[in-house]
Amino acid sequence: MQTIVYLSGGLLLAVLVHAGYDLIAAWLGHRIARRAAGEAPT
Repeated sequence: MQTIVYLSGGLLLAVLVHAGYDLIAAWLGHRIARRAAGEAPT
């Protein structure tokens, strides 16, 4: 993230990248938890 801030000259791009990462991590975590519980993936 520091590199993104340095190269872009501001925080906005780093915040957006971090939010995207968090959304993907939450989605994958949810899928893994559902599979561990024995539910069918959607």
